[in-house]
Amino acid sequence: MNKWILSGTLTEEPGLYFSESGVAVCSFTIVATSGYGKYFKKIYPQVVTFGKVAEAHAKNLAKGSKIVVVGEGYQKKNKSKGKTYHNLQVKAETIEYLSNINQNRPDTKDNSEYEPPALEDEDFDVPF
Repeated sequence: MNKWILSGTLTEEPGLYFSESGVAVCSFTIVATSGYGKYFKKIYPQVVTFGKVAEAHAKNLAKGSKIVVVGEGYQKKNKSKGKTYHNLQVKAETIEYLSNINQNRPDTKDNSEYEPPALEDEDFDVPF
């Protein structure tokens, strides 16, 4: 079983793009911390969501938003300029908002908390 539960803060604005088959993909990076003192550590995993849920997260999240992510974690290996980088990524199953939705966006009409739709209602293909 591969299940990650991370609590963190978005380090950037979420990016929204569409796969060749038209599936919405939202990705963003969070900073998650653990430990204290000399054992204090930070990790910066990239979080990815798909479909209508991805569109909702792109609309309602912003840099600085606090969230809890539950999903499948993996490590992606990339090479650039002769160096190898290992990036942590999480394919999110659920995201819980710990702070208010993005109030700075003009398309956000009220101060209510966003309740994302259940993933069971979604019918989409994962683009990879």
